[in-house]
Amino acid sequence: MRQIPVKNYVLAVFIVVSTILITLISANIYMDRNDYNNKNYLKDLNEIKLEEIDNYIVEAHDIMIYVTNSESTNKIIDKKFKDMIKNNDYNQDVVYLNLNDIDELLYKAFKDKYGVSDTKNNTLFIFKDGKLTKEINFNEKNISLVLDYIKIYYGE
Repeated sequence: MRQIPVKNYVLAVFIVVSTILITLISANIYMDRNDYNNKNYLKDLNEIKLEEIDNYIVEAHDIMIYVTNSESTNKIIDKKFKDMIKNNDYNQDVVYLNLNDIDELLYKAFKDKYGVSDTKNNTLFIFKDGKLTKEINFNEKNISLVLDYIKIYYGE
């Protein structure tokens, strides 16, 4: 009977382990892309509807509302914002408002009531004591300053 060399067993184990790793990595990449395409990349933040904002501001007093439109937003900025908020434990203080398919009359009433601009993408509204204290429109250059803005205008 012929003896199978040990290097064949090592090679077989290497192939099996590398196949499993490649499969797991590919599945993770696929799920991330799928979430991106399905606009679920902000799923770690609580979503609020425009109709609920007045009640939410009255109840919470100090909140941050991140406004974005899932159809026309810069998803890189959204993802960086979400990661910074999540990594620094501001999840409970930030809600996001998706302006996709929002009634323009409701949005106009919101703008008039709180004095916000017409910006619809990548904007953070900071409310203290139920009043708008700061409106920050993010771009690729200033998204890294999210935490500084929060500390200045929202507090620790």
